[in-house]
Amino acid sequence: MQLTFGSLTLSNIRPVKAISNGNAFNKLGRLVLRASSSSGMVKIWEAANADHAVFLKKMSEHPGLSRHLPRVVAVVGSFLATEWVEGEPLTDLGNRGGSEHLAAMAELLAAFHRTDFADLGAPQFDYWADLIRPRFLRAAVIVGHESLANEAVMTVDQHLSTAPRRLSHPDLTRSNLVRSQSRILVSIDNELAGLSGMPFMDVLNASKSLSGPAAAQYCRAYLAQSPGTEMPPLPILRSFWLAREGGASFVAGNVARVAQLFERFGKEEDILPLQVCG
Repeated sequence: MQLTFGSLTLSNIRPVKAISNGNAFNKLGRLVLRASSSSGMVKIWEAANADHAVFLKKMSEHPGLSRHLPRVVAVVGSFLATEWVEGEPLTDLGNRGGSEHLAAMAELLAAFHRTDFADLGAPQFDYWADLIRPRFLRAAVIVGHESLANEAVMTVDQHLSTAPRRLSHPDLTRSNLVRSQSRILVSIDNELAGLSGMPFMDVLNASKSLSGPAAAQYCRAYLAQSPGTEMPPLPILRSFWLAREGGASFVAGNVARVAQLFERFGKEEDILPLQVCG
């Protein structure tokens, strides 16, 4: 079977992997495929909407970021086709080059946060408003903590209403980064990128995928690349992290952990992994 996708002719279209029950949709319910084309192997994937797809294409062409992102070869509506990136996933490298990779990860995230996004347009996608907040509020219902969830959401919403925004990538984790054949880190999963008034959450998201000592080293490396970085006030960070963790546990079907997170929230046993940043 052949399919016309923009200027490309696709063949041998199949899922990248059996993501869930053998289908081609990821945890966000978005399509992810791979295919052969006249441009070589490509990945076909779905952004939040058509505006977000255009934003991601422009982001991939930004001079400061382009070598770290797969080249977008076609956009059709909310779907993008990007060059297939061959390389070694950081998760497959074990402890080899650990310090070097942590420093490179931190440098790449700092580069995102420094990037002038004025020419990228409006992504019409917000990690907090469109992903974290709605699934967290759904999670709160099933464990009977709607009131506490609403308070946490209001805390974050009020902060974000006035906070300056930066280019954000909440998913620059080891599992989504590969070392290319030219030894450059390339981010192969960029569907959550957008603008955020809490870019420091990107640091905590990446730290969560690392062991304790590695997480601390990563965070120190990021702060060294971003002098003057200030964390939002702790109540705001705690509320955002409760929403992030509660929603993720809900999607995974771990209702017991959702309830546990609410019970721990605001007590001495903090749920926020700030110790990684000293």
